[in-house]
Amino acid sequence: MALLRGSLRLSKSVFGASRFEARSLSNVKDASNVGFVGLGNMGAPMAANLAKFGHRMVVYDRDPFRASEFKKVFNGAVTAETPREVAANCRIVISMLPGPSEVREVCLDPDNGLFVEARSRSVFIDSSTIEPATAKDLSAALVTKNPNALFIDAPVSGGVPGAVNRTLTFMAGCSEETLSPLESLFMCMGKRAISCGDAGSGQVAKVCNNLILGISMTAVSEAMSLAKRLGMEAQPLTDIVNSSSGRCWSSDTYHPVPNVMENVPSSNGYDKGFACDLMLKDLGIAIKEAKRVEAQAPLGLLTAALFKSMSEKGAGKKDFSGIYHYYYQKEDLKKQRPDSEKDTNDLASEESAS
Repeated sequence: MALLRGSLRLSKSVFGASRFEARSLSNVKDASNVGFVGLGNMGAPMAANLAKFGHRMVVYDRDPFRASEFKKVFNGAVTAETPREVAANCRIVISMLPGPSEVREVCLDPDNGLFVEARSRSVFIDSSTIEPATAKDLSAALVTKNPNALFIDAPVSGGVPGAVNRTLTFMAGCSEETLSPLESLFMCMGKRAISCGDAGSGQVAKVCNNLILGISMTAVSEAMSLAKRLGMEAQPLTDIVNSSSGRCWSSDTYHPVPNVMENVPSSNGYDKGFACDLMLKDLGIAIKEAKRVEAQAPLGLLTAALFKSMSEKGAGKKDFSGIYHYYYQKEDLKKQRPDSEKDTNDLASEESAS
């Protein structure tokens, strides 16, 4: 709860009070409403940015406290009791959820799902990270329900800072023609929206991006740990890396070593960021997809094993940059390495069995 409270307080201080008065659902059924499902670390600031730009928000979260806290900050927001109620009162609904099972439930529940209220010109935008096949299935299911409604998989890059600061990149599984009229909506929450192709292609881009991200964060952490053991501090090495060929997002924007940068999770106890368990989930999707198309992914397997080790140490909810602290900075590294090799073999076995 502390994470949500913090992000909402920040939103209020940055965006100011909502310009709308509170209203009941019976009075708000209007094409100008925007629905939002999922008010977690990412969803809450995304919805807050939409409210800043004057959109009348109808919000739902499975934790009613989160929705009520959002409404306290943005007085014009209305809380719904089910996803279906959100869709019944909004032409456009955005979801940001932990994973594929939650997305399926929110969209497809026969009693209270979003798609129950699918109407002509309804637009459902899912910014969660899920398997490309799941996104394709949801798009097909919506067409069956109402061929004039639209489902777009539009996962994001930029993390919690990007959600708060409105610098997200959206990877949209739709054509340029479909994306164009929605671009102004995306720009309320981010800096760029890119057409990736057909349904599911946004998720392909996201899975590949996060495969790179997980590997690069681990590489930066490994290099910083090695330098420390060789007697070099993180700050001068970071300055060198960021003006050299090793530069990447994990070194110049989201550094894993505490106190090298301000306003990143590593300088805040690895809190309020992108959870290790979510990175592990994304790497699992990448490994599964690689197996499905017979692509090699040895670095993905090893990186997933390292994050699995971090999670099993009780740090699954900590930011994924905590791999520096929870793996590389432990004193007994020799005991960790066999575990990681075992984890890699276990992951490979799990994928072979799936």
